[in-house]
Amino acid sequence: MRKVIALLLIIIGAVFIWNIGARLSSDAIAMAIGLFFGALAAIPAGLMLIIATRQQNPMMPPETPAQPPQQLAQPPVIVINVPQQIAQPQQQRQFKIVGEPEYPSIEVRQ
Repeated sequence: MRKVIALLLIIIGAVFIWNIGARLSSDAIAMAIGLFFGALAAIPAGLMLIIATRQQNPMMPPETPAQPPQQLAQPPVIVINVPQQIAQPQQQRQFKIVGEPEYPSIEVRQ
């Protein structure tokens, strides 16, 4: 009985694929086949990657449990002496605006 059901499923699948193949262009069928075989090719590559990452690297020492970092009793204090030039008020800064005439403008009072 199992063999009959399996044979029946194979025949139905073949008819279904034949029907789709008759409706699609050859480019679409080629792309579908390429996708199928590309997915099949990715399976061994993925398995090799999983196996490679699960194995321990013989060059690396075994991991030791991480110890919590020791905290200092008081954080370090850094003191910077401010130079006297910065501490004194500076002169009025003058800016030159690009495109503005070089000579000072004459103020007109009304």
